[in-house]
Amino acid sequence: MRFPKRLLAVLLVGFSLTFTGCDWFNTNKTRPAPVRPRMRAPQQSPAPNQTPRITGITEKQLRDRIDRVEREVRNGRWAAANRETNALGTDMTRFRPTRSRAKSIREIASFNTIYVKLQADVKTRNRPAVMRDLSNLRNALKRETAGPGPTGPARR
Repeated sequence: MRFPKRLLAVLLVGFSLTFTGCDWFNTNKTRPAPVRPRMRAPQQSPAPNQTPRITGITEKQLRDRIDRVEREVRNGRWAAANRETNALGTDMTRFRPTRSRAKSIREIASFNTIYVKLQADVKTRNRPAVMRDLSNLRNALKRETAGPGPTGPARR
């Protein structure tokens, strides 16, 4: 008779410890709360250096670049002509007309079409078309630097 009573007592203690949450044998201790690092005062950053500006180029420098492209094409050096054509495109974005009322040439839509045709013709090594495109480019530059015409309507 003692055996069933002891078994019942052990089971009762086991169930009660299970349901009440006995942590005698638990090895997982709770971790301490994380400590945040101290906030440091922001460091003073040095004053930024002024970004160097890209200087504008003149009409003469632009005409010289067009002449270099033409010279390379006449000599049949197409790789050098391609390099000069690419440099011509970057120079055109830096072009600043000397006249105060003239627009910069990069704002002209006709320049973009002429330049794209010039690049394509240099890549395909089409000498007559390249010469025609360079002539059109010179004319566009001449129209650009000549400045605007009379501002009012023409009188008759």
